[in-house]
Amino acid sequence: MRKYNIKNTQGNWVTHPDDSSLKFKIRPLSLINLNQPPTTSVAIKSNDLWEWFNYICIDWEGFIDEDENQLECNNKNKELVFNFDQEIVGFIIEQSNILRDNIVKREEVKN
Repeated sequence: MRKYNIKNTQGNWVTHPDDSSLKFKIRPLSLINLNQPPTTSVAIKSNDLWEWFNYICIDWEGFIDEDENQLECNNKNKELVFNFDQEIVGFIIEQSNILRDNIVKREEVKN
């Protein structure tokens, strides 16, 4: 029997382990939509990675600019994070992979 966690496909809030003020609403990226997974050592086109990141990251909390204004989670600001904060990009993609891996669970059928 297979059990599907449908809620995981809609996006979950995840707190960054090193900074509890950073929270991300992320969703899993279907393997069908990938030319290759982001964890391979094979070089990938940066525009592919951008498309994945942009899709995966639905919302965030805890980002501010130099004037202490909240940075809205929009394409312009996501592009800023994508271009200059590889640690956050890696974290978000990793969390998306974890969500995807937890959507389908195989359970033994009890007789």
